[in-house]
Amino acid sequence: MNLRSVTFRRPAVLAVIAGVVLALLWWKFAWEPQGAELSSARRDQQQESANLYTAGQKLGHLKHLAAIAPKLSALDQKLAAAAPPADELNTAIEALNTAADSAGVTLKSLSPGQLGSAAGLAPIPVSLAVSGDYLSIQQFLDELKTASRLFVVDGLTESAAGGASGSLAISATVTGHLLSGLAPSPVLPGVTGPAPAPAPSPPGAKIAPTGNGVISGPVNAARNAVSAANSATAQAEAQTSATGG
Repeated sequence: MNLRSVTFRRPAVLAVIAGVVLALLWWKFAWEPQGAELSSARRDQQQESANLYTAGQKLGHLKHLAAIAPKLSALDQKLAAAAPPADELNTAIEALNTAADSAGVTLKSLSPGQLGSAAGLAPIPVSLAVSGDYLSIQQFLDELKTASRLFVVDGLTESAAGGASGSLAISATVTGHLLSGLAPSPVLPGVTGPAPAPAPSPPGAKIAPTGNGVISGPVNAARNAVSAANSATAQAEAQTSATGG
């Protein structure tokens, strides 16, 4: 073997080995940390994007609740009037008397029963006797059907009671029950219907952004987090590109 050729090859081999070692050192101490930081920033970006999507869904749901809040409030008032939390017998008796007067029948007797002691929605038995002509009795039953306080008719008996010439008087006994003890509907925080229009600001006044409401707060927080994650990802990619260059 030619000693001169071996002598010339040895520096080339050493240069290759040195290059490989330097490449490994560069990958270990420069590329690997930057790559891990870049991966972490991308994971954060994906997580915050998912949070933003969830916040957007909540925003849509809250906007829907705010839009139908007036209808829900009206329905809640009807339910509270139909089966109030307390028995409110005095008000119910007055309403039955008013219905009898409106229908043109004579309320001969009204006997409310005893309210049960069980918690929750409970019936109050009521028995009443009225007299009048056939159409007046039917109108009285219609008044019970359309009254704001719910009255459930359990039984009805009618009998001829005689009357003035040319008219047929009827006596009717109505058994039924009222309902009470309906719990009020829970109030959704921050959803109480459309917000009133703000007072006009004077010319040139600066309006400070709120951004911390029930609806806007989570969405703004998620958007800020996504922006921060995007910035971290861009910074990590720039550092990686600079290191690689």
